[in-house]
Amino acid sequence: MPTAPTLPKNLSVHVAQDDASRMRVFRFRHSVLVDELHGNPPGRDDTAKMVREDADQTATILYLGSENEIMGTVRLSYALVTPIPTDLYNTYQLNLFDEYNDGDISITSAWAIAMRWRRTPTLAILLGAAFKMCLERNILFDFSNCAPAQLNLFQRLGYRRYAPNVSDESGLRVPLVMLLNDTRHLKLVKSPLLRFAGKSESDSSTAMWFARRFPESTRSTELAVMNEDEFWVYLTRQLHEDPATTPFWAGPATTR
Repeated sequence: MPTAPTLPKNLSVHVAQDDASRMRVFRFRHSVLVDELHGNPPGRDDTAKMVREDADQTATILYLGSENEIMGTVRLSYALVTPIPTDLYNTYQLNLFDEYNDGDISITSAWAIAMRWRRTPTLAILLGAAFKMCLERNILFDFSNCAPAQLNLFQRLGYRRYAPNVSDESGLRVPLVMLLNDTRHLKLVKSPLLRFAGKSESDSSTAMWFARRFPESTRSTELAVMNEDEFWVYLTRQLHEDPATTPFWAGPATTR
């Protein structure tokens, strides 16, 4: 097995705020998701060699890299800033969360990691940054989805299954939600994101509401024996499997 490359020193997560940096990310997505994985993600533009969607106009796009190279990217959409399309609202059954408002909700999607960096903590750094940004904005619920084969991995991160599976162009998807202020649950599943929570204390009110609303929500600790380094490498590999066998792109239900 080849040795994992060493991450450059003094790396930091960047927010693609200007047009130039966003275009770099859109082209990076195309190079990974289309050229390499031969996928057909929403927003694919082969003429411009980009993957860009309407949600990108107002979402927070994070990337890890330098002026010369992008190593990976993830998109964070705050519902208060990025309007939730009707199909996405229905997919996640957000009517079940009607006791909360848009300021309590975010969506994590559109991740892509360059092949060279998939055996490194690149994905961990990006998702950790997104997790911290959500905490700083007092987000209560972060939504995402995955292929059924990836469910245990996402549950280890701290996401919970609460709604029936849905089908779209990428195949069967599992709607998921993470309660960001339920650190007790993150400890229970030994989430590698827990260390990014800092000194945040668990808020039982949201957890109690969720337990009442979704009593059949399942928990999984099957991958708790896997250490953090092994977990991140395994998750990154799973997310970049051949789309024909294990759909990678978190959408289009989550990215429109």
